[in-house]
Amino acid sequence: MIGGLEKPTQGYVTLGDQRIRGAGPDRGMVFQSYTLFPWLDVQKNVEFGLKQKRVHKQERSEMAEKYIKMVGLEGFNHVYPKALSGGMRQRVAIARALANDPEVILLDEPFGALDMQTRSLMQELLLNVWQQSQKKNGCHGDSRYR
Repeated sequence: MIGGLEKPTQGYVTLGDQRIRGAGPDRGMVFQSYTLFPWLDVQKNVEFGLKQKRVHKQERSEMAEKYIKMVGLEGFNHVYPKALSGGMRQRVAIARALANDPEVILLDEPFGALDMQTRSLMQELLLNVWQQSQKKNGCHGDSRYR
């Protein structure tokens, strides 16, 4: 419901003081299944939301590069998803979510399909990325169900 993909059967959901009425750019989503566009390389996948927001080409390129580096995929900018491992695909999805600078990032078991060692590395990576991005901890945020 916070992601705007489901509507409450009664009451409403807010993020801060704003009612959630549908999906929006203020909420980033990273799903368990890899949700990358297979026809776009890593750089273009990360730039996708920024392009929709009409961010200037140079600025979105710089932002994408920043987040690609942040998730440890520097040098993979022009690689297509089919050539990436599962963990690398999830890193791209995280970079894409962060690049849009959402208020909150919602994670739907993003590491569930990964093996134990990769899952552990990805959890550590996500914690480091979260600290670098200086986002509020969603567990203690101000989202409410009413």
